[in-house]
Amino acid sequence: MSTNAVGTRFWNRDELYEDVWNKPLTALVSKYGVSAVAIGKTCRKLDVPLPGRGYWTKKAHGHPVVRNSLPKLHEVPRIVRHQRPAVASVPSPVPKPEFPVAEEDKTEIARIDQLLSAGAFVSKKSRKALRHPLVVAARNILRRGYARRQLLEAPWNEPCLDVSVSKASLSRALEIMGAIIAVLEANGVKVRVMPADRSYGGRSNETSATVFGESIQFNVLETTRKVRVLDTTATPDASGRQRYLTLYEATGELLIHVLSHSRYFRTVWRDTEQAKVESFIPECIGSIMKIGVEYRRNTAKRLQEEFFRKLRWEELQDLKRQIDAEEARIQRLESGANSWHRARRIREYVLALVDCRTQQGKELGRDTALGKWATWAMQQADRIDPLTERPSSILDRKWELEGWSPYGYR
Repeated sequence: MSTNAVGTRFWNRDELYEDVWNKPLTALVSKYGVSAVAIGKTCRKLDVPLPGRGYWTKKAHGHPVVRNSLPKLHEVPRIVRHQRPAVASVPSPVPKPEFPVAEEDKTEIARIDQLLSAGAFVSKKSRKALRHPLVVAARNILRRGYARRQLLEAPWNEPCLDVSVSKASLSRALEIMGAIIAVLEANGVKVRVMPADRSYGGRSNETSATVFGESIQFNVLETTRKVRVLDTTATPDASGRQRYLTLYEATGELLIHVLSHSRYFRTVWRDTEQAKVESFIPECIGSIMKIGVEYRRNTAKRLQEEFFRKLRWEELQDLKRQIDAEEARIQRLESGANSWHRARRIREYVLALVDCRTQQGKELGRDTALGKWATWAMQQADRIDPLTERPSSILDRKWELEGWSPYGYR
């Protein structure tokens, strides 16, 4: 193989000749990244002789074989070597982390595992489970319900088990749901049907199991696949291509889905080639119980965080009240100091002005204009000064003008 300056790779005739006579074509697939048929076609284009039929069998048994020589070419053709892109390996699903069991939850988790291993979560009375009121009501509602994308849906105003399957799979789905309900109630777990939040176009109803005071939702679903069929009623488009419709087809594959999110426990079980989903019911029950333990711990943790957050908020609220009171005191202090400085400046100004006017020959007396003005000015300074008694003034009646205007009383 040779490469030019641009990076394009070409087949190397001499190297290819040595390879095809040292190994079978099927053994060269990994080296060249193409099939054995493609290698053979390249040999014919480059006039590279290939071993004949039985060559490798004779060589393996020690019989003499003849190796054809590489013919000389006046001009060797340059053939670009195309290599199939490497197929990315499908990543395996990341396993969920192990549940960090707290000390108070170890006993409960151990009890659930013990019940699971002892077969306590296996449904033993299937006929009785089918007569459960929730199962009977769901059967009556879904049989007369409407199908959307081949799956039956219950009316939004009728409480029904969260079962979304085709009509052909309805009986089996109700048997699965009845078995789950029977096992849960046999272990002291209450199952009920509640209206779901349809604000964002979600499900009409939800099936909820109350485990350790926590609500765990689950349902039974059937998978569907899209099918493109020719639309015989539509005319071809401008280019003559036929129009197709996208329909949905029920697969008959059922799955149990625990809708309550869990970071540590499995939430989906589906039909496989080896086993039906009915065989996973005990494991599903055990997971629902453990998710209840997880939710109970999360609820206790959330309540504890809310409690300490409330205490911190009250502490900060009291701190804010103290800071506001201190800032108000500082503001009053600064305001009093500023008022005291203003009053002192006014008094100094009045004394300086009176001294200036007396030097100019003005008479200073109680009844003189200068004396009356000096008395009034000193009163204004006393009104500003926080250290003296505040004299009365006409300005004290200013509040009486609230609501008055020159155009009438408002």
